[in-house]
Amino acid sequence: MAASKALKLAHGEWYEHCIREHAAIHALELEKSSSSTDAQTRATFSLIIGYLADHCNLPTRELLSRRFCQNIKKHRLRQLIDDTIGSVPADSSLINSVLEVCFGPSLLPKSISDVKYLVDFVETVMEALPANYRLGLAVGGFVAKHFTGYGAASTGTRFWASSVLINAIFRAVPVAPESVWLEGAGLLEKLHATEILKRFYQQAASVYPFSFKLWHAHLNYCKASGSNTESILESARQRGIELNLTPT
Repeated sequence: MAASKALKLAHGEWYEHCIREHAAIHALELEKSSSSTDAQTRATFSLIIGYLADHCNLPTRELLSRRFCQNIKKHRLRQLIDDTIGSVPADSSLINSVLEVCFGPSLLPKSISDVKYLVDFVETVMEALPANYRLGLAVGGFVAKHFTGYGAASTGTRFWASSVLINAIFRAVPVAPESVWLEGAGLLEKLHATEILKRFYQQAASVYPFSFKLWHAHLNYCKASGSNTESILESARQRGIELNLTPT
């Protein structure tokens, strides 16, 4: 297959283009086949997991704050620095662009009959790309839409999705944008992840201590859930942010 040969020979920006073309051709071939939708989804999952095996698809960004490490010759000292401040996670933009080619902007299929396939796939991707918060948000949205019941299966799936989402955002280097934290908070609320959401807002306050939007979202959540709002108002006030506790 010409696309496969081109993928093996390509480098740099051409490689990124070729891998997207390779995935697009794969998706078109699956659409033409007589396979079921679930079978097509599993085949696409397998293709992307195959991409993860190639380290070319897991590039690491060079952060300005880490450039001092380039002058350190001793491997053990560099390892100590990574262990102390944390290593830079691989860049997930290439794999996400492949997911977008295969499934659209949602990064995931519209539906899947057995959630086990989704869990196995997401866990494999997150093992290689632990800070992939775009996929974490996609998982949260998918599960919030399809697992609304209160049975053990739905509850367990929502907890899993909440964990995937919060871990991806927490591990992002550099920190995820404010908009990602806001979207994540909204999804955690839809997933009924009460305890996880409390921890999430605590972390958000330490990352974006002067974000009016995050403080306001936290206050609204506390009001809606019947939680104490005085501590939120006081904490925000200490940072120069005045929140209005208007009656609901």
